[in-house]
Amino acid sequence: MPRTGSPQLRSAVRGRFPLAASAAWSHRWGALAWVAGTGGFLAYFGIGYETQIRSFEGGAAAFGIAATAVAQAMRPLSGPSDRLDTYGGYVTYHNASLVALLLSLWALIQGAQAIRGWEERGGMELWLATGRRRWIVVRDQWLGFGAALSAIALGVAIGFGAGAAVAEEPNWGGAAIVAAEIALVAGTFFALGVVVTQVTSTARAGAGLATAVMVGLYLLGNLAPELGPFAWVRFFSPFFYFQQSRVLIPGYSVDYVATAVLAATATAPMAVAILALGRRDIGGRLWPRDEAGSPASTPPCRVRIGTPWQRDAWLADLRSQWLSISLWALASGVFMALIVAVAKQVASVWESSDLIRQLFVRLPGTTFVDQYMGYVTILAALAPVAFVVTEASRWVADLGEGRAEAQLSVFGSRSRLVLEWALSAVAGIIVVSLAVLAGCLIGAASAGVELRADSLVRTTAAATLLGSGICGIALLAVVVFRSGFAVGALAAALGIGFFVSVLAPLFRWPDWVVRLSPFDAFGTPYAAVPRPSGIALLAALAVIGAAGAALVARRRSSLS
Repeated sequence: MPRTGSPQLRSAVRGRFPLAASAAWSHRWGALAWVAGTGGFLAYFGIGYETQIRSFEGGAAAFGIAATAVAQAMRPLSGPSDRLDTYGGYVTYHNASLVALLLSLWALIQGAQAIRGWEERGGMELWLATGRRRWIVVRDQWLGFGAALSAIALGVAIGFGAGAAVAEEPNWGGAAIVAAEIALVAGTFFALGVVVTQVTSTARAGAGLATAVMVGLYLLGNLAPELGPFAWVRFFSPFFYFQQSRVLIPGYSVDYVATAVLAATATAPMAVAILALGRRDIGGRLWPRDEAGSPASTPPCRVRIGTPWQRDAWLADLRSQWLSISLWALASGVFMALIVAVAKQVASVWESSDLIRQLFVRLPGTTFVDQYMGYVTILAALAPVAFVVTEASRWVADLGEGRAEAQLSVFGSRSRLVLEWALSAVAGIIVVSLAVLAGCLIGAASAGVELRADSLVRTTAAATLLGSGICGIALLAVVVFRSGFAVGALAAALGIGFFVSVLAPLFRWPDWVVRLSPFDAFGTPYAAVPRPSGIALLAALAVIGAAGAALVARRRSSLS
């Protein structure tokens, strides 16, 4: 987003620099991080696949048979699978849906900031003061993000195409189509972020609510065959339509109807946003809660002089974003409940899978349910990590728009303000991690699965520690770069790190590659206590990152 008072915004107001171009420029670093990170990883994926096929007994055909049984059991997480004996089939099953999910999360956060966030930073008032129309803001923000998303899609297409070429299954046309479909899904959730924040009072609350909806829609698209007479609800999920055009798989073609639906879901909500923005007051809700009918203008956080809510920035911060944290916790808990609920089904498939026996060493005294839980605990870490990415986006907005400097008059030094940001984020991480624990317990109770109490405690503690470590890195990156590049690079790096941790056993990548991922330090805490070196590394990242950010902030004359 263009900064209030920045050259881009001043030029936009004067009419010499279109708002759409300014919005596109504001996403440049995030787009660059996605292009380099995701494109590079997908290209390298082809090398790993080719190496695995050559070393697998029986070749591609045997690998496809072994992987299919596992993929069918893992459908709630990865979606449908077909032709896993080909690179196109395997990369579609293993990577395409997850890339769409992660990119959609980033797009959703940007959508939440596009209108409501700009209002919170004072940009809307400046724009309207020139006599410009409100609907132009929505249109241009959508066009600007669309330009950035197009650049990301190009990088993703090159990654898919290069990987297919390395695996000796060249399909550049299919790679371009899949990348375009991923961009349409992400565009849909950008639009969702814009629309939802017209109802909520803050961009953070809107992002939390939209994230909960996104997680539900993702699971809905994957679980549709299991819903029986209610399978029709799959038509509400953009991910279902995305799954219809899996053109990297031999024998599949473009589903033009599904593509048209995705295009509509990425564009039509903007008309709703335009109508909503035209009906409500700037800074107010679409439906005010004031009983007298006047627009609601109550700030998201009231403080009283002399109370801890005013003395401590992190407590005030927590109170102001209680709704967004609650929604993040709800989405995380539901996600884990559904994952644990299918544990028995997956374990029965794993028990007869030669591929699983090759990938994982079964520890003495453990069951295949324990094996499954040990594998999916890495998903428990995704919730607090994703929460940190949203916090980093908020910090960038606070720094870029001058709100951090305004807080200094109340909360003291810059270093203290940065440290209290860290405290607030860690408190949110703890809440989200506890929600993951609750989700595991609910899912186990519904499926009649017995889970180990000590393993659940370890998983919750490890998820909190991983989130805190990523928080330290994120805080340092935000204070150093003070731009969207920090958020985009962080999201891309974490996405790649997640893929590396998941794929390393399958493709037998060298240890030094695996060690680059923070998820390796997290380990599989449900199955075993994480390595002491991993625990020490995450703790060091949390402490050194926060301390480094405080030091950088203290030495700078301004945080903006």
